[in-house]
Amino acid sequence: MLIFSWNCRGLSNISTVRNLKAFLRSCNPQLAFLTETLIGELNSHNFYNSFGFDNFKCIPAIGRSGGSVILWNNDISLEVISADKNVIHCRIRQTLGQNWNLLCVYGPSEHYLRNNFWKHGGSQKLNTANKEFKNFISDRRLIDLGFVGATFTWSNGVVVDNPIFERLDMALCTTEWLLMFPYNGVLHLPRVSSDHAPIIINIHRTNKRKRKFSYKFEYYWVDNPEFNDVVHRAWTSRNGNTLIKINEVGMELSKWSIKSLAIYSELQKMQRMSCCKFNVKPISGTP
Repeated sequence: MLIFSWNCRGLSNISTVRNLKAFLRSCNPQLAFLTETLIGELNSHNFYNSFGFDNFKCIPAIGRSGGSVILWNNDISLEVISADKNVIHCRIRQTLGQNWNLLCVYGPSEHYLRNNFWKHGGSQKLNTANKEFKNFISDRRLIDLGFVGATFTWSNGVVVDNPIFERLDMALCTTEWLLMFPYNGVLHLPRVSSDHAPIIINIHRTNKRKRKFSYKFEYYWVDNPEFNDVVHRAWTSRNGNTLIKINEVGMELSKWSIKSLAIYSELQKMQRMSCCKFNVKPISGTP
C-alpha cells in the first residue's frame, strides 16, 4: 500500500492542484492525506471526487485556515473511526493478517496550542517550546521510519538571509506495526507549490532491502565538481515516472559517494605514509 501525504498550503490555487494531480499520477497511491487544503464544505464533494479516489472524508477549513482530507480507493478496507481538525483516526482491515490503526495528524499551527495538543496525545520542531512532541514519542515508544531523499521537508522560503530548513513531515509507528511491515519505506518528494514537501509511505515493499544502509543526501555533495554530471547521467539513463528517476539518482549518488570517500581515504593514507617516511630518521651504527 502506498500512502501519499502533503501539507499543500491551499488547493484553491490552480498550479497547486495541477502539481498534486501530477504527483498522484506518478505515485499512484491507494490512500492520500492532505492538510491545509483551505477548502470549505461548499462544493467539496465535486472537488475531491476529481482526484480519482473512490472515497474521501474531509474536515472543512474554517475561514482561510486549516482543512484536511483523507482519500482512499475501494481496494483498501478502511473505516474512519473519528475525525477532527487535527487528527483523522482510521482502522485498516486486512484480509490476511492483523488489523491496524492509521492516525493522520495535522498539528496545530499556533505555537501556544502545540504543547497542549501533544500532551493529550494528539511543532514537530524539536525545541524547548515544543518538548511535548518529544515526550509524546518517548512515552508511546514510537519509532521514526526514517526516509529516502532530501533531508528536510520544510523551508521558510528565504534564499539569502536566514534560510531555515526543517524536517516537519514524518511517519512514526509502534514496534508492533514495524513487525507487521518490516519492509516499509518513506520517500521525500520534491518541494513544489508549498513550503512543505510531500512524502510517500510504502508500508509493504515487495522486495527486501538489499543494502544495510539507506540513502541520505549530503549538502556538501553539491560543492563537488562531479555532482551535476552524476545527477544528469542518472536522471537521463532511465525511462519512467518521477519516482523511478528519483530512485535512480539516489542509488547513483550513493555509489558515487562511496567511491569518492574511498578515493579520499586512500589519499589520506598515502599522505600519512609520506609523512612517516620523511619523519623517520635512519638508524646507523650502534647505541
